[in-house]
Amino acid sequence: MKRLPGSFQIAGQTITVQQVDDLFDRDGVHGDWCAKSNTIRIQAPNSDHPDEVVFATLYHETVHAVLDLSGHDELSRDESFVERIAQLLYQAEKTRRPQRS
Repeated sequence: MKRLPGSFQIAGQTITVQQVDDLFDRDGVHGDWCAKSNTIRIQAPNSDHPDEVVFATLYHETVHAVLDLSGHDELSRDESFVERIAQLLYQAEKTRRPQRS
């Protein structure tokens, strides 16, 4: 499995990424974004949450972060919109190919 980043930056803010073991079991979700602490928590891979879902979740929560940090918190609350954008970005990431010289 590719590794999740420990952190990255958006709009000069450092976003911390934490992988946790009990998020799905406890809350029935795959990840969450906390704007107050600039933290994304992602459920660790397990039988209900395979690697593919881990990275799709990272993109979903990153879209929340982008929208909130750019002042579009109303769009961030639109889960359908967030998921569509996240899936499109994740598809771009999964299908990227190196440039040929």
